[in-house]
Amino acid sequence: TKQVGILEMIGCLPVLFMKRSMIKMKAGLKNKLMLCAAVALAAIYMLLPVKAEAASRASKAKKAYKKMMSAQTLNWGDRHYPTKDMKFFCKDMNGDKVPELVVCYDAAFGYEGAERVYTFYKNKVVRVFISDNGQVVTKYYSKRKIFVEEGGRMGLKLKRYCKLSGKKLVVIAQEFIPDSYADPYFNAKPIYQINSKTVSKTSYQKFVKSRIGNTKARKIKLVSNTEGNRKKYL
Repeated sequence: TKQVGILEMIGCLPVLFMKRSMIKMKAGLKNKLMLCAAVALAAIYMLLPVKAEAASRASKAKKAYKKMMSAQTLNWGDRHYPTKDMKFFCKDMNGDKVPELVVCYDAAFGYEGAERVYTFYKNKVVRVFISDNGQVVTKYYSKRKIFVEEGGRMGLKLKRYCKLSGKKLVVIAQEFIPDSYADPYFNAKPIYQINSKTVSKTSYQKFVKSRIGNTKARKIKLVSNTEGNRKKYL
C-alpha cells in the first residue's frame, strides 16, 4: 500500500510542476500587462498638457484675429483700409496646431499687394507675408508644413513653396516660368531655385516631390469679413 501511495505521489509531480509553471506564467503575463498599461497611462498624461497648450494657443490666436478683423480698419502698410471690404481664411497651414490668418483686400494699390498672411507668435499677431509681387497663397500642405504662393508679373508666372519658421517666412523652392508676353529682359527662360540657388528643372522637381510626397494640397477658400463669418471661423 505504501508503495502504491508513493507511486501515486510521484505520478502527480509532473502535474504539480505544470500547475506551478502556469501560475508563474500567468503572474508574469499579468505583470507585463500592468507595466504596459502604466507606460500607456504615463504617455497619455504627458501628452495631455501638450495638447491642452496647443488648444489654448489656437483659441488665443483666433480671439486675437477676431479682434483685429472686427476693427474698423486694418493697417495695410502706407494706408489703413476698411475691414468690412476684406476677405479672410483661417486654418493651421504649418502643422503646429495654431491657425494662420490670410487676409485679402482686392482694392489695394498694385504695389501694396492684395494679400497678407498673419501668424500668432509669442502671444502676438505677426504679419509674415505681403503679396508685393502679385502672388497670393493658393494652397497648403499642413502635414508637410508647407504652403504655396502663386502669381504673375512682367510676363513671368511665379510659384513658391514656403515654410514658416517662428515669425519668418522661408522660401525653400521657387520657379519663374515665362508666358507668351515675357519681358525680353528675362530671355524667356524658366528659372528654378532651391534655397535661392538656381538648379535644373529635374533637381527642382525631385526636391519639391521629396518635400510634398503624396500628400494632397488644401486650397485657400476666402470668406467675406462679416460678423457671422467671424463668429463661425474665428
